[in-house]
Amino acid sequence: MAVPSIVVAEESTPMPRAPTGTKIPSICIDETSHSPRGSVPSINVPDIAINEAPGKGGCIPAIITPDDKTNSTSRPLPDPIARGAPRSAQKPRGHWSPAPGSNRRAVTICHECGMPIEGRFVALAGSNERFHPQCFSCYTCGTNLQAMEISHEPDHLRQERLDRIRRRAAGEILEEEPGKTMAEDGDERLRFFCHLDWHELFAPRCKHCQTPILGEHIVALGAHWHYGHFFCAECGDPFEHGMTHIEKDGYAWCINCQTKRTERRAPKCRKCRTAVIGQYIQALGGEWHEHCFRCAECHGGFDDGQIFTKHVPEGTIVLCTGCRAMELKA
Repeated sequence: MAVPSIVVAEESTPMPRAPTGTKIPSICIDETSHSPRGSVPSINVPDIAINEAPGKGGCIPAIITPDDKTNSTSRPLPDPIARGAPRSAQKPRGHWSPAPGSNRRAVTICHECGMPIEGRFVALAGSNERFHPQCFSCYTCGTNLQAMEISHEPDHLRQERLDRIRRRAAGEILEEEPGKTMAEDGDERLRFFCHLDWHELFAPRCKHCQTPILGEHIVALGAHWHYGHFFCAECGDPFEHGMTHIEKDGYAWCINCQTKRTERRAPKCRKCRTAVIGQYIQALGGEWHEHCFRCAECHGGFDDGQIFTKHVPEGTIVLCTGCRAMELKA
């Protein structure tokens, strides 16, 4: 009778068995590729770089909704409320001088910062000033003006500002008024402005809507007006381009309304009871149209300037010299 025996193999690490039913991913390579057979395909996974503050954990993503306010780098629109407020102080001009013993070649100096210019620069037609491209900016908002419509400080305002600067430099003490303080006057450098800021600061303002006026407009009653904002004081119709208005008692009137207004205030003719406007005759305690003041008999005028009154049951009538003479002879 054979005795059963157990045979034990040498110890070895058992190989892990893949679970049944699991699909093993694979990468298919096109054998028809012309690349060398020795190259091994690889998959590059992009890295996501997150700027984290030292000592803090992972960054939590945030969802921005339309109601959230985000910082905008665009140029802010001019604020009419802050129009008269002091602007930020002008940057001081730098100082540059060549080093001793250096080659004394001609150097172009930036009018704004006072430093030498190397390479590109901005020059204005009819002006000797030169600017670094980054220094040529709007005095109010700082927007670069290289490729924008620009306007300089109005000549009369610049002359007034320079006069105040020089008077202060001579020791005169000037009264500090809004917009004319020492800080706002700055120095004698030229000032340029973008299109929006120039009109916000210097353009005439419509007396009706108090906004800057661009282009053609109406100047009347000592003020400036947009077309469509200058109305007749009575009917309210706006005065369009080329229309005539009449200024009276501090208001503007169209011709029709002024005519009616004059007729309402004018004296009434003693005969026809309508308004007497222009030349008229004043006689018998009232005003008359020339064509209404006639001889009661011949209906002619009074060329010699003499009139004769006659009382009748209906009232008082006037006679010319000829009719009065005929009446006396009769």
